[in-house]
Amino acid sequence: MIRAMPRKSLSSKGPSRARGTGFSTSAPTRAVNPTTLGYKIICNDINDIALQVSQERCARFERPSPHYLPCDAQTLTLDDESVSFVVFNESLHHMPDAARALAQAVRVLKPSGRIFLYEPYRYNPYRRLSEVCDYFRGTVEKSFGVRELRRLLANAGMDVISVERHVCTASSWKLQDFSPVHRILRRLYVFVSKRILWLFGNVMVIAQKQAATQGPVFEVHSARGNGNLNKRFALRK
Repeated sequence: MIRAMPRKSLSSKGPSRARGTGFSTSAPTRAVNPTTLGYKIICNDINDIALQVSQERCARFERPSPHYLPCDAQTLTLDDESVSFVVFNESLHHMPDAARALAQAVRVLKPSGRIFLYEPYRYNPYRRLSEVCDYFRGTVEKSFGVRELRRLLANAGMDVISVERHVCTASSWKLQDFSPVHRILRRLYVFVSKRILWLFGNVMVIAQKQAATQGPVFEVHSARGNGNLNKRFALRK
């Protein structure tokens, strides 16, 4: 979870926040500056141990550490309409009840607030094989197609603004931990994925609770690969 709060609001009429879900250990802590545009970033995951690892990674990459809040995205304890922006970074498919998680996100989202979803594509053959393995391991892995994501967001009260496909490359520091064979296979997978984007590409969705006048711009830069995921989002007051 990310929650962003303009510093100036802390001394005025109360917090104006943005929120995201499922940050785990996590790449976004390297990609999102906790002081972007004066917003205070709060990362959330149900696993407090994973959040501790995230803090360690912030130190490793010499990033200011965000604020952390361990909690379940399906039962948020935040106030209604208290958040300005929500990010699900490859996390919604881990939720036992994705509709409930989105409903909670929309509940705490301010009018005109936005949700950013980055999810693996259900019909990616590699993804299908991975989910079969996860099933036998007893973990929750249920990815989505584009139509299903649109339906889930619409049912939650969100208007989809854009849908794009994207492939994340492995970061250079992660590739160093791979075996030589694994490194070659990973690079081959990325090569093929970029050329068959409609099948292998992840799904990147931006949705809005309701229309409003554009506010400040919030940038998300992926640190997973070579910085080739750069998006700009308007945060609404």
